[in-house]
Amino acid sequence: MATGKSILIGWAAIAIFALSAFAQETGSFRREDVNSRSSTQGATQSRKVMVWRGDLPPAAPSPRPMARNDQQTGLVVSEERSIEETQPAVGQTNASGLTMGSSSYLGDSQDDHQACDCNCESCCTPFWEHQTSFFAEYLYLRPTGINMVHAIQSTDTGASGGTGFTPGFTPGAAPDGGVGVLNPVYVPAYRVGFNKALDSCSSVGASWAKFQNHSENTLLAPTTPGQENNLNATSLVLHPNVPNISPNAQLIDAGYDIDFQLIDIDYRRLLSGGYRHALNYSVGVRYGNLRQQFQQVADFAQTLGTTQTNTDIKFNGVGLRTGLDGLHQIGNSRLSCYGKGFISVLFGEFNSSYTQVNTTTTDVLAVSNWADVRPVPILEYELGLNWISQSGCWRISNGYYTAFWFNAITTPQYVQAIQTSNFVHLGETVSFNGLVTRLEYRF
Repeated sequence: MATGKSILIGWAAIAIFALSAFAQETGSFRREDVNSRSSTQGATQSRKVMVWRGDLPPAAPSPRPMARNDQQTGLVVSEERSIEETQPAVGQTNASGLTMGSSSYLGDSQDDHQACDCNCESCCTPFWEHQTSFFAEYLYLRPTGINMVHAIQSTDTGASGGTGFTPGFTPGAAPDGGVGVLNPVYVPAYRVGFNKALDSCSSVGASWAKFQNHSENTLLAPTTPGQENNLNATSLVLHPNVPNISPNAQLIDAGYDIDFQLIDIDYRRLLSGGYRHALNYSVGVRYGNLRQQFQQVADFAQTLGTTQTNTDIKFNGVGLRTGLDGLHQIGNSRLSCYGKGFISVLFGEFNSSYTQVNTTTTDVLAVSNWADVRPVPILEYELGLNWISQSGCWRISNGYYTAFWFNAITTPQYVQAIQTSNFVHLGETVSFNGLVTRLEYRF
C-alpha cells in the first residue's frame, strides 16, 4: 500500500514538473512572437524606397543597388515588387503620417510633385506654372470666302440707259474670256501682348493683333483679231439703273482691302497640371474691328470721263471670350505639342456704303448707306510645336492658325444687295488661316 502511494506521489510530481516546464516554454514562444512582430513593424515604418524617373543624376547610384542595400534603405526590396506595392493606396496613411490623395499628375511621384488643385502655393513645376511674360507673334494669313469678282470679258457692246439691265450684260451679250477676280493672298500680320502672373496657377493678360491685306486686279478687253470693236471688259459692280452709262470698257482696274484688329483681355487659370502636361481655361472680353474696302475705276464706253465705284464696310463689336489651351511634353525633350481653341461672340454694328461717281464731272451717279446691328461669333483654333529653353525663360512656338468670322456682311454680298435692292438674310462666313510663330520671354 505504501508502495502504491509512493508511485502515485511520484507520478504527480512528474506531472506538475512537466506542466510547469510546458507553461514556461509557451510563454517564451509568445514573447518571441511579440518581439518579432514589433521588430517587423519597426522595419516597415522606417523603410525607404527611392524611385528614379528619367535620366539619373551624375553622382547617384542606380536604383536597384540602392534597393538591395539594407544599410542605406533599411529594407530589402524584391526585384519583382512593383512600385504600386510599396506605396499606400489612396486614402491610406503612409509611414510619414501623410494621407495619400488623388492628383492630377499622371505617372509622377507624389513626393516630387504636389497636386496643384489641392494647394496652389505648393506648385513649383516650371512646365505648367503661370509666369509673368511678354510675347510677340508673327502671323502669315490669308482671307478666304471673301473673293470679289468685279468684271468679265464679254461680247457686250450695248449700253444701259436706265433700262434696268441685268448686272453685267445687256441683252444678247455673252461671256468671252476671263474673269476679273480680286483674290487675297497670304500677307504678314502680328500680335503682341503680355501676361501677369497672379499666383502659380492663374494669370491675367492682354494682347493686340492687326492684319492688313491689299489685292489688285486689272482686266483687259479680249484681243481676238477682227473683233476688237465687238469685245469688251464688262463691269459687274455698276448699278443697273444709272442712266447714260455702259458697263463696258477696254480696261478695268480694281483694288480690295481686308483688315482686322483684335484686342483681348483674359483671365487664365490652370485646369490640370502635371510633370509633362498643362491645361488652362480662359475667360475674358474681346474688341473686334473688321473693315472691307473695294474700288473699281474704268473709262466706260458711253459716259464722259472716268467712273469710280466704291464700297466701304466697317464692323465694330465687343463681346465675351472663352477657351482652352494645352501643352504636352514630347518624351524627355524640350519640345512639346500644344493646342488652343477659343470662341467669342461680338455684338456690334455693320456700317456699309456704296457710291458710284463720275470723277471727271464729280457727278454722283448712285449712293447707298446701310447699317445693321448683329452678333458675330468668332471661332479660333491653333495647333503646333513649342520649344522651351533649359532655363524655362524662353519659349518659341510654330503652328497653324485658323479663325472663322460668322454672320459677317461681305463686299460681294453687299454689292449684289445694292443691285437687286434686296437686303434680306445677308450674312456669310469669312475665314483667316495660315502660319504663326511666337516668341515669349517668361520671368
